[in-house]
Amino acid sequence: MVQVRPFRALRPPTELAATVAALPYDVMDTAEARLMAAGNTSSFLHVSRPEIDLSVDTDPHCAQVYAQGRSNLEDFRQRGVLIRDAAPTYLVYRQRMGEFEQTGIVAVVSVADYDSGVVRTHEHTRPDKELDRVTHIEALDAQDEPVFLLSRRSSQLDVVVAHTVTTPPVADFSSDDNVSHTVWRIEQAASIQAITDAFAGLDRLYVADGHHRSAAASRVNQRRSAAGATGEHGWFLAVVFPADEVHVLPYNRVITLAGLPVADLVVAMAQKFE
Repeated sequence: MVQVRPFRALRPPTELAATVAALPYDVMDTAEARLMAAGNTSSFLHVSRPEIDLSVDTDPHCAQVYAQGRSNLEDFRQRGVLIRDAAPTYLVYRQRMGEFEQTGIVAVVSVADYDSGVVRTHEHTRPDKELDRVTHIEALDAQDEPVFLLSRRSSQLDVVVAHTVTTPPVADFSSDDNVSHTVWRIEQAASIQAITDAFAGLDRLYVADGHHRSAAASRVNQRRSAAGATGEHGWFLAVVFPADEVHVLPYNRVITLAGLPVADLVVAMAQKFE
């Protein structure tokens, strides 16, 4: 049984969605983030990579950076760059990349399911990156980027999604990499309940990307639960796509030979990899 539930999202008004949208925090360095956000005071990089608003010699992991992220998030809310939904709901999110299309559901997922293995992982995490995400979440008092999860196909979810995508979207734009992004808000109480029930009928979710984000959510939950805190820390933000619809792009690495002949490199790599 998978536990998900609707939530009150902080999201941009329709007319600002393209302006706010940004790449995930960990696919660029600080210099690249500065360039991407240059001249755009509403880029979400001001929240996810807040060191861009400080001097170039600032340590990206110092306390000032995390505090800047919290300050920027509050600024976004005050300026109406992000507005919180009045009531808990799910969102439907579709990406189109050329001939490929994938549509998922944005929800919050139980941290307990992650801890127990109902949400399955396939990578170990790096302690430094995990600590960075823990500190970031604690500073924001929010989770600002979703974990990318996979599920088995559910006919119940298909019915709700098929209906939802016939309604007007709350965001619809194409990003600089020619990927189109469309988001719909689910309004009907019956549809919201149907999604919760459909996920409860699944036995597993799988982390496609976001191992550090989900691990950090678990650590924050442990810390806050031990302190007797109340709030939403027992849930983490995710978008769940049906596995048979997802198009996985290559994630290539570059190896510096440093004078080693290619043939010798292949022999050396064969000792560690297939």
